[in-house]
This record gives sequence, structure tokens and C-alpha cells, in this order.
Amino acid sequence: MIDEEPDAEEPQEASFGLACPFLNSDPVFAQGVAFGTLWSRMRDPECDEITEYILSEIEEQVRVAASRTGWNVIELKPWEHEGKETGWVFCRMVRREKYEAWKEAVA
Repeated sequence: MIDEEPDAEEPQEASFGLACPFLNSDPVFAQGVAFGTLWSRMRDPECDEITEYILSEIEEQVRVAASRTGWNVIELKPWEHEGKETGWVFCRMVRREKYEAWKEAVA
């Protein structure tokens, strides 16, 4: 099932929170956690497509990891609100072996 991209005009309210706040306020730590969360989805053999928002700071790391682990990055689009960058990027990727079927399904 393909997740629908939220309406770019309306910021989305999170329906969840951290069970335990980060003990390290360094932004690089938070970026590592964000990448680790995405990495776990990329390593899940049941997951063939990922659509989610990622931090713009980890965009290049996501590109490199995807190319080295068998994923095709289909879309990386900065998310703007009222003409301003938000620091988030919409990311859509598909496992390389599923890419041709994905292309046919969305055509």
C-alpha cells in the first residue's frame, strides 16, 4: 500500500511522543536516531516501499545508504510551508528488485 503524501498546506500534528526524551541535545544525535529509524525499515525484508519525511540534514546519507543496499530513491522533495523550507524532505524509495513492478503499477 502506498502512503499518501499529506497535504503540503497543513502542518501535521504528531500523534505520538518520545517515551524517553533524548539525553543528548546535540542535533547530530537526533539526526543519527532519525537515520537509524529509517535504516531499520530499509533492512526489514517485508518492506518493499518507504514513503516518509526525513530531516534535510540526512538526505545525502539516505541517498548513499539506499544506493548501497538495493533501494531506488524515487523522490526527494523539500517540504515547504507558506513558501519557507521546513527542514524536512519527502522521501519515497522502492526496493530495486521491485522497481519495475512499481513503475507499471503507478503508470
